[in-house]
Amino acid sequence: MLSLIIFFPALAALLGFFIDDKNAKTYGVLAALLEFVFVLWGFGAGDFTQGYALMQSSELVSSIGVNYLVGVDGISYSLILLASLVVLISLLAAPSSKMIAVCVLAFEASMIGAFSSLDGILFYMFWELNLIPTFYLIGFYTKSKDASKAAFKFFVYGFAGSVFLLLGIIYMAYLCMEQNGNFSFSLLDWTELDIPTNAQIWLFLAFGISFAVKSPLFPFHTWLPTAHKVAPTVASMLLALKMGTYGFIRFSLPLFPDAAAYFYPVIAVLAIITIIYGAFVAFAQDDIKMTIAYSTFSHSGLVVLSIFALSYEGIAGAVYLMLAHGLVATVLFMLIGILADQRGSRKIKDFGAVAKSMPIFASVFALMMLSYIGLPLTAGFVGEFLALLAAFKLSFYYGLFGAIAIIVGAAYMLNLFREVIFNEESGFKFKDICYVKKLILLPLCAVVLVLGVYPAILLDDINIAAKDSIFKMLKNSSQSTKELIKNLNEGAAE
Repeated sequence: MLSLIIFFPALAALLGFFIDDKNAKTYGVLAALLEFVFVLWGFGAGDFTQGYALMQSSELVSSIGVNYLVGVDGISYSLILLASLVVLISLLAAPSSKMIAVCVLAFEASMIGAFSSLDGILFYMFWELNLIPTFYLIGFYTKSKDASKAAFKFFVYGFAGSVFLLLGIIYMAYLCMEQNGNFSFSLLDWTELDIPTNAQIWLFLAFGISFAVKSPLFPFHTWLPTAHKVAPTVASMLLALKMGTYGFIRFSLPLFPDAAAYFYPVIAVLAIITIIYGAFVAFAQDDIKMTIAYSTFSHSGLVVLSIFALSYEGIAGAVYLMLAHGLVATVLFMLIGILADQRGSRKIKDFGAVAKSMPIFASVFALMMLSYIGLPLTAGFVGEFLALLAAFKLSFYYGLFGAIAIIVGAAYMLNLFREVIFNEESGFKFKDICYVKKLILLPLCAVVLVLGVYPAILLDDINIAAKDSIFKMLKNSSQSTKELIKNLNEGAAE
């Protein structure tokens, strides 16, 4: 079942090369819809209360311990659910183009493959494959000089980070050889290793640099605004998905707990800089899309701060924040694309009183904006609440800075909403969203409300996986780290 979910979009991407541009949108949407049905089916079939579910294993290169080993828990499957939904929305909003359909479906396969991988080399392969469709969508779909420069910058950052990741993966296999007598890239074997603190520190840095680039986290973020500035709407929608922060949860915390405890003050400071810097730069933008782009950067900081609160509430809050933010940011990028296509501009000053001619659009924009700033009863509130709770448990000042940044974020989003939706008329006649887009957007509004009113639908499984991560940290850590983690979790992982 899980292999079908991983490889169906890859197969659909390959077959997409034989589709012409005219039929590409229909083909891509049908493939993404079928994949979403498979993912929902798998969600119903999996039991996420007992560790990894839907596991499959077979040998690839047995002599060096490389295997096809996949499985999912509540964290990874929630993110797979998000990825499949975001891809479906992206293809519904995208123009009919063969290369867009191929790249988006390939992107989906690489994301789901990375979220499912329990083998280091397999994870690395999907991680690297993700660079290729993203590189094309950012740089070569629009065929502009600035776009190609942005794509190369994205690729260089991503590839450079991946080199450190590969070195870390190989060294983990070497540690297996030293302790167990054979190479292994299995994450399940890695969690049984006794890794000295010094080695943990170097390995944490090797994995962490790559994850910080993809998150992104200050100062590894400079590729993100460049990419969003020139990328087509469909690429910006996909960039709302966070593979790097998933890497911190899946690898950095359970495998290197002593290093995580050693580095968490530094990472918390970088996360706070990311939150505040992103929020203030977003406030200063005169481009609607760049405001949302910098706000996604700011949210990445809050996710990382929540992860390195070293508590199960923090991990669960980070994952829920990734879900809510990924969904809402995707819809916001789609809405901005609708406005920009009509106006031929993304400048805030070119809009005003949009609510008069686009009442449905304005209502959807309002709901997404309110969820984005964490209004109760919307999806955004649950993740932000848990993230702040975990940050305050770690340190009053970390929580305080996180809260201030959220207030600043709310201020610039409300200002953006006022300028675009209610300010003086720009003189341009906008047309409200068409019937098809209403059919796309209204169910998404319902999802945002359901995730806010009834978070247990996903949060129960996420909590189980988060507590399992804390348990693994306790199992693999020194006494001082154990005491720190126990204090932050108040016995929840016992």
